[in-house]
Amino acid sequence: MIGIVIACQCGLLTDLNETSRPTPKREAKLYKFNAESYGRLKDKGFRIEF
Repeated sequence: MIGIVIACQCGLLTDLNETSRPTPKREAKLYKFNAESYGRLKDKGFRIEF
């Protein structure tokens, strides 16, 4: 969860204000990757490794 908060603060993820119910117990918030924001951060030396 901390990673999602940091990614949102950096602008890497945009909260879609939507949810999905992948399991009957709780909903999941949906986010979209912001490629434009990542490009700006990448130019400044930011890297994401998978």
